[in-house]
Amino acid sequence: MRACRRSLHPSAERPSPRRQASEPRKPLVVGPFVEPGRQTNRMPSPSPATQIATAPSCRAFDRAHSESVSTRGFRFVPSRSAAWSSSVRQFAIKNSSGTDLYRRHDTVTNYTFTDGSFSDNVDVITSSTVDPNGSPPLTTSFAYYQTGAGTGKPGKLKYRSGPLGDFQWLDYDSSGRVTADVRPWKDQTFSDPPTQSQSHVFSYSYSAVDSNDNGTTHTMRPRST
Repeated sequence: MRACRRSLHPSAERPSPRRQASEPRKPLVVGPFVEPGRQTNRMPSPSPATQIATAPSCRAFDRAHSESVSTRGFRFVPSRSAAWSSSVRQFAIKNSSGTDLYRRHDTVTNYTFTDGSFSDNVDVITSSTVDPNGSPPLTTSFAYYQTGAGTGKPGKLKYRSGPLGDFQWLDYDSSGRVTADVRPWKDQTFSDPPTQSQSHVFSYSYSAVDSNDNGTTHTMRPRST
């Protein structure tokens, strides 16, 4: 059985915000949906054997197991599988006749992100296509800030652009915290960067708004939005 490679994907598990002081620090996991206050600090680069994270779907599909499903009294056995074709990971669920019930192809790209003294080489998903043989296929694209984008940004999700015109574009401060989360308004088309005057913009500030807040606790939580 092929070892399950960890890819950074919408379904990737978010690391627990709690850890014991004696536990080793974990690598940064980039996810397409970023919630201020629940972000992960940048960590030292792990060993090559552990540098890519495992998504729940990866574990489930790699079992390639079958299970009985009941539908209106009839039972059928869907087959779940995962396979690699070059840099594309192909997930499929088929019925007992071999017909696709669900199919998704994820394109994986390898990047080296460098931010100051921190550097990490990771695989990230840059596109995810549901029903790739459909007309049209439903493709969601992901882009990440590259080396040189500014302190705190390399390796962070830059934008997610969906097949129905939806998108999410993110900006960060020098500590890697989300400062702007931009979403579409009405029939606005996506551009990088989007025109914020024509978008829904969620802005986040981490400056203290209370004299009792010295800024040393809950540093990743925004003080105002």
